[in-house]
Amino acid sequence: MDDSLMPVDGFGSGATGYEHLSLDTNGDGLVDAQLESLDLNGDGINDIETIDVDTTGNGVADISLVRMDLDGDGLVDLTSLSVDIDGDGVADIDVQDGSGVPDMLAVSDHSQDIWGDVDESVDGGGGQHATTEGEAIDSEVSFAAFAETYDAMTFDGYANFYELHGTPAEDMALWDKQDGPNSCAVATTNMMFRSIGLDIGEDVLAEDFANKGAYDPYQGTDTSAIDDVINSFAYEHGYDAHAVTAHASSTEDFENLLDTGFKPMVIVDSAELNPMLENAILNEIGLIPDSCHAVMLTGIEHTDGASFAILNDPGSDAAVRIPMSTFLGAAEDYGGQCVLLGSGEAITSYGVEASV
Repeated sequence: MDDSLMPVDGFGSGATGYEHLSLDTNGDGLVDAQLESLDLNGDGINDIETIDVDTTGNGVADISLVRMDLDGDGLVDLTSLSVDIDGDGVADIDVQDGSGVPDMLAVSDHSQDIWGDVDESVDGGGGQHATTEGEAIDSEVSFAAFAETYDAMTFDGYANFYELHGTPAEDMALWDKQDGPNSCAVATTNMMFRSIGLDIGEDVLAEDFANKGAYDPYQGTDTSAIDDVINSFAYEHGYDAHAVTAHASSTEDFENLLDTGFKPMVIVDSAELNPMLENAILNEIGLIPDSCHAVMLTGIEHTDGASFAILNDPGSDAAVRIPMSTFLGAAEDYGGQCVLLGSGEAITSYGVEASV
């Protein structure tokens, strides 16, 4: 069976594109799983993705997942999951999540969060909606049913559909909106402290950075001094927290940082983060200078059609999804500079001696 990507239904490489991937996961000659993706506006980002999985081999999908980006911002706005438990061809459980977070695919252990509140009512709490033949379903029963089918969904070849480094859905809770127009590095430092269980506060850190001559509200932060200021602050307050500066130049470099457990601060050219912005074009041709900005990298996502960096951006929002090539270009302008924060053991394990 040819399980490569195939344009079908007359769509090719034009302004809109439709792609279809079929897999025979057990070699029985039958299609067990398929993914369909549709790019409506030709921007290279899938607007609708559908995954259908046949766990019983009867030719009927038992699990169907649809992810939709309704406003074209690169973030999933609606996730719909249907599960046919008894194999009669009729969905026994339907769940829709409009939170904007791809809960099931991005973080599999968030499935309890999806299913834990579905018994509130059929008209749904917290954006959830779940029914069994028009009636509310018990959360424990529904979660048990989902647990039985989830393993089947992570079939051989699943990596062709989706791969994730980091924990961006969980790390949305770390996001800190910067207090001032030039305090992005201070806010990102606060996010890194939160990632190791210390909520210092941007105001406290801003004062400390300023006292040590590394931050000015009107000029911004001296990025070369960030690790030294963090180490001095942690030492003065008795925190087991150490920072080092590293440099990453490739997707693999950034994946290794995430896989090691770091939530790195990355220095980027903010004018390049969105290539559709007028500023990005003017920046590329040299009419406006680079704009130094600090963000937290929380994830790298690979789908069948594209790869994305997921950022907690103190200047905009949590879990901002950026094409990977765009992110790498923005980071390259500042040498791929990253600041890593962790315990002394974590920093030493990474291969750098922790020091004040």
